[in-house]
Amino acid sequence: MDANRGPRRRFRDGSGPLAERTKCRAARSCEVDSRPCSIAPLRHGAGVRTWLSPGEPRKAGDDISVANGDRASVGSFVASASDLQRWIAAGIITADQAARIAEFDRDRQRRPSLLYAIAGVAGLAIAVGIVSIVASNWDGIPGRAKIGIDLVLLVAVAAGVWEWDRRGIAWARETAIVVLWGLVLASIALVGQVYQLGGRTHVAMSTWTVLTAMLMTRAHSGAAASLWILGMQATWASIAVWFAIQYDDGPPALATIFWPPLVCLGLGSHRGIEDRRPALAKALRAIGWTELVLCASAGTLAFYENTAHENWDSAYAPAALSMIATLALGMAVQTRLSERAALLACFAVAHVPVFFSPGDLGAVSALTFIGLWLVIAWLAYDTQDRGLLNLATALVGVRIVIVYFEVFGSLLDTGLGLVSGGTVALLVVWAWTRGRKRFESMGGSR
Repeated sequence: MDANRGPRRRFRDGSGPLAERTKCRAARSCEVDSRPCSIAPLRHGAGVRTWLSPGEPRKAGDDISVANGDRASVGSFVASASDLQRWIAAGIITADQAARIAEFDRDRQRRPSLLYAIAGVAGLAIAVGIVSIVASNWDGIPGRAKIGIDLVLLVAVAAGVWEWDRRGIAWARETAIVVLWGLVLASIALVGQVYQLGGRTHVAMSTWTVLTAMLMTRAHSGAAASLWILGMQATWASIAVWFAIQYDDGPPALATIFWPPLVCLGLGSHRGIEDRRPALAKALRAIGWTELVLCASAGTLAFYENTAHENWDSAYAPAALSMIATLALGMAVQTRLSERAALLACFAVAHVPVFFSPGDLGAVSALTFIGLWLVIAWLAYDTQDRGLLNLATALVGVRIVIVYFEVFGSLLDTGLGLVSGGTVALLVVWAWTRGRKRFESMGGSR
């Protein structure tokens, strides 16, 4: 290895020669400083893996932190296509090495999927079974016994998290973390029921979110990350509902519905989260984009109603904050023009119809929906996401068919109307199929 530092070489937060790390991940053996190096993984945890070369004794502090962003699986280095292309262009690796890296990472990512699915179903079955047993005998169980059983369950699952994390059994640790996360919420509800505290939902949800925050940061899987994100959003929703009821003012609470996906998108693009918790970053971005598009798609329906006469004065301030955050994300985080266009389109379509629609604008609603999803299709094409491209173009086709039925709905009572409606549907399917294939072939040639 390095003559100045001896045989031991560490990499922290992406430091060290990238070529050496890439070769080691790709082939398990490489030439480092003109010397064969057979790499052997010893342990992993919290996104850190230790590697030693042949004959090298294991010592404390031999960790290397893999700077992997959304390009990593748990405990391993996974490079995205854009990363590989950038490294090839910089002369760091060859095209053959890039292909070997991609194949190696695909093999590693495929392995645990079924195991995680089975573990998740098993954990859910156990949880449902426990709830069923307790529910059937609930009235006959003394309050102290309920609390005692709950504490035993909490301690047992917490011990399981610690033990499986120490032994490096990732799927068991992830399952136990999710079960413990849910048990904490159940315990809060149980304490309130036994002692008749009469607490409010938003207080219980907020307490649960705070108490389990550190626990959920130890999870590495995308499923656990997604559940945690959705749980925090449910907490925010409960606070918004409480605010609307407490102050009898629904518009500002409704306007804040755009905040959680913006926060998810911003956090998911943060380099520190990408490096340390790639699955969490990926889940944040996926949930953020999904919710933004859903908000915008629902916003197009406001053109059917007269919402302009509503008093939206108290909602303008939260909407202005959403606009500022959207512009900031578009300029500082999103690097592609298609991403910025999609972000701005989602904000505009989610807010403008709600605030200013005079109603009875079905055609405008349809055109807005189609325009929105064409922008999403552009984003999918630009990022070479075939699944999203297929979804976007399919929704555009479905919306065109719905427009036909809205406009010529009275003709459906006749045979001619049915024939023409079926013909339109077939033409849309034919056009969508041809367009999808053309887009995919163009994307593959890029």
